[in-house]
Amino acid sequence: MGFRKSLYALTSELAALQPFLTAPVDPYVTVNLIDDGRTDISPPVSMRGVSLTARRTGREWLIVLVNEDEHPHMGVEVTGLDALNGTQFLELYGEEKTTVSEGAFSTRIQPFEAKLFATHQKWETDRREGRDFEK
Repeated sequence: MGFRKSLYALTSELAALQPFLTAPVDPYVTVNLIDDGRTDISPPVSMRGVSLTARRTGREWLIVLVNEDEHPHMGVEVTGLDALNGTQFLELYGEEKTTVSEGAFSTRIQPFEAKLFATHQKWETDRREGRDFEK
C-alpha cells in the first residue's frame, strides 16, 4: 500500500507541474556554486555539482535545483533572473522563501537533495500522503 500511495503522490505532483514540464527551458538562467571555503570536500573529480532547470508558463516560474553529488553546497547562486528583481520564490513542499535581487538568489542544498522554487504555492499538490518515504 505504501508504494501505491507514493505513486499517487508522484503522479499528482507531476500533474500539478504539467504546465512547466511542457514549457521550454529558459537558457539564460544558470547556477553557480559559491566557494564556501570548505577543505573536507574531495577533489572536483568526485563532484558532479548542482544542476538546474528553469521554466516559465505565463508569468509563473519554476526553478528546479538538484544536488547530484554527496557534498552539501552552502552557497548555490541562481543567476540570469534580471527581469524578476523583487520577485519572491517559494520552495514547494518546504519552508524556504527567497527574493530575487540583482538578478539572482542564493540557497543551500544538501547531498542528493532536490529543491523546487516557484513564484506561487498553488503549484503544490494537495495529495501528500506517501510523498515522503524512507528507505
